[in-house]
Amino acid sequence: MSWAERAADRSPSVRRSRLRTIQQAKVIVQAARRLVDEKGDQFTTQELAREAGVALQTFYRHFPGKDQLLVAVIEDMIAENAERYAAAASHLDDPVARLRFYIVEILAGLTEADDAGTVTVTGAGDGGLAAVTDGAAVVAATVGAGRGGGRGEADAADGAGRTGTGPRFITAQHWRLHQRFPEDMAHAIQPITDLIARELREAQAAGLLRPIDPDRDAALITKLVMTVYHHYAFAPPGEATATVAEHLWSFCLTGLGGPTPATPSAAATRASVNGKRA
Repeated sequence: MSWAERAADRSPSVRRSRLRTIQQAKVIVQAARRLVDEKGDQFTTQELAREAGVALQTFYRHFPGKDQLLVAVIEDMIAENAERYAAAASHLDDPVARLRFYIVEILAGLTEADDAGTVTVTGAGDGGLAAVTDGAAVVAATVGAGRGGGRGEADAADGAGRTGTGPRFITAQHWRLHQRFPEDMAHAIQPITDLIARELREAQAAGLLRPIDPDRDAALITKLVMTVYHHYAFAPPGEATATVAEHLWSFCLTGLGGPTPATPSAAATRASVNGKRA
C-alpha cells in the first residue's frame, strides 16, 4: 500500500471520496517537495497549506503531522527514482549490467558538482545520477532523491543549515524518521529493493549470478548501498565517488557469484585521488 493510499485510509470520509482524498494527498506532497527543495524541513504546516492551496484542517485530515508528511515525501521520491533508474537502463539486455547501473547511479548522487556530467548508460562505463535522493536516498537518498547538482552544490546550504535535498539533509532525515516510523521507512525504500531483486532473479535464471535468495539478497544490497551513501555524505573528501561506487559494485558482484572485475591497484587509486587534489 502506497503512502497515498495510507493517507486516504486515515481520512474519515474515505468510503465516500477515496479518489478525491488521494488526489488531495498528492497535491499536499507535491507542495511539500517544493518547500523541501527550497527550505529543507524548515517550513511550517501553515506555509505548506498555503503552498498546496488547501485549508490547514485538510492537511491534518491526511497527515497526523509534518514528520508523517516527510515520510510520504521520501517514499514518493524513491518510487519516482526507481522508475527512472529502470527506464534509463531498459535498453541493456544484460541483467548484471542493469544491476551495476543501479548501484553506481545511486552513489553518483555524492559526486561533486564540478564532476557531474551527462548520464551515459553502458554496461561498464561511468554514469551520472538519473535522479537522486535522496537521495536515500533520500536513498535518496535515502537511496538518492533529486539531483540538485551533487554534494558540492546541493549541500552548499546543507552544511551550514538544512536547506535543500542534498546528501547530508537526506541522510539526517532518513535516520531520524526511521527511528520514529521504522515500518513506513522500510516500505519507502522497497521500490529499490524490488528493482534489484528483479535483476537478481533474471541473472540467476540466465546462469550469470548465484544469489542465495534473490529477495533477501536484494534487501541486503539495498541496505549496504544506503549505508555507504550515508557514510560518504558526511565523510571528509577522500576517494573519488566513482572509485567507491566501483569497489562496492565489485564487492556485490563477487558475493553474488559473478566474475571478479578488473580494478585498478590501490596505489593507482591513491595516485589518482592525490593528483585530483593537486
